[in-house]
Amino acid sequence: MSEKINPKTKPFAITRTFEAGKDVLWKMWTEAEHLKNWWAPKDTIIKYNKIELEPGGMNHYCMIHTLGDELWGRQIYREVKKPNSLVFINSFSDSTGKICIHPFSPTWPKELLTTVLFYEHLGKTTVTLEWIPFDASDAETETFEKGRTSMSEGWNGSFDGLEKYLATLK
Repeated sequence: MSEKINPKTKPFAITRTFEAGKDVLWKMWTEAEHLKNWWAPKDTIIKYNKIELEPGGMNHYCMIHTLGDELWGRQIYREVKKPNSLVFINSFSDSTGKICIHPFSPTWPKELLTTVLFYEHLGKTTVTLEWIPFDASDAETETFEKGRTSMSEGWNGSFDGLEKYLATLK
C-alpha cells in the first residue's frame, strides 16, 4: 500500500470530540440511517444505494442537491475494526460504482485513502479523519495540496452536522 502513497505528501487530518460514546459514533459512520442525517454538504441529501461493511465491501451512495443535481461516490473498505477504526478508499463514482473524476475538479485525486479513528474518554469520543491521495498523479497531488482549506471547511461543516444530529438522538 505504501508504494501508492507519495512520501512527500502529508495527509489532511481533522479531529473533533463529540458528546457521545464510541459505539454511538461508530453507528453514525457505518449505518445508512444515520449517515444520511449528517454526512452531506449544505442543501444536499444522501441516498444510500448499498453499504457492505466488511473488507472489500462498498458503501455506494448518491448525494442529491436540492436543485436536483446528483453526485455519486463510493468507499471501498480495507479495514473494519469495530468500534475503533475504519480504513477505506474514497472515490467519486457513477451510478454503477465505477470510479469517475470529480465533476468540478478534473485533477482532484481519483482515490483518497481514508482512515477514521475513534477514541473514547469519559463518555466523549474523539474522531480523527485522515485523507491522503492514493495512487495519484503529480497533478492530482498538487490539487489535493491546494485544496486543504476547502477540505477543512467541508469536513468542519459535516462534523457540525454530526453534532446537531447527535443532539436530536438524546
